Amino acid sequence: MNNKKQKQKNVKKSKRPIYIIFISILIALVIFIFFLPAFFSTKAGTNYLISKIEKKSNAKVEIESFHLTW
Repeated sequence: MNNKKQKQKNVKKSKRPIYIIFISILIALVIFIFFLPAFFSTKAGTNYLISKIEKKSNAKVEIESFHLTW
């Protein structure tokens, strides 16, 4: 009987880190998505977008100003 309780206790302890890791990854992903507009509004982010658009469309793209917000 004591072994069953001990096994249940071990199972509960082993699942707890999985939840913490999952929640941590989820929070990091939300923060990453939240700051994407700020990154793409910078010169480096704008240049990155322009290069990706030019590769996909095989055309020259020029942007005078570019600003993203939520």
